[in-house]
Amino acid sequence: MDDATLIARLRELLAKATPEPWVFEERGYYTSLWGPDGKAVIDYDRQDDGIHGSEADEQLIALSRTALPQLLARIEALTAERDAAVAAERERCARLVDTMQSNDYDDDDAEYNYICDRIAAAIRGEG
Repeated sequence: MDDATLIARLRELLAKATPEPWVFEERGYYTSLWGPDGKAVIDYDRQDDGIHGSEADEQLIALSRTALPQLLARIEALTAERDAAVAAERERCARLVDTMQSNDYDDDDAEYNYICDRIAAAIRGEG
């Protein structure tokens, strides 16, 4: 399933399912997910092996497990893309500052060049 289809399906199920937050609880023979109104979203009764809950909530839980690896991979890819873009932009800015340095070497220019070096290093994350 492609990202857009997966996201659309998850949004559709979220709209139909019990609102969040859900809380997990084990009590006696029951394992439950509770909704914000105190009603069980999903109940599992170990005595009768029955699962009790709305079809929309059950479908959301099932698809969430299937979707999670794909969504996490997409988040990781976007994070890596963002980090690479930030690093490239920092390097571009640092090179720009490098071009601002003076080629004269009197005392004033030395201080100016030192400041430019410090700015470029800070932009690059070097100090």
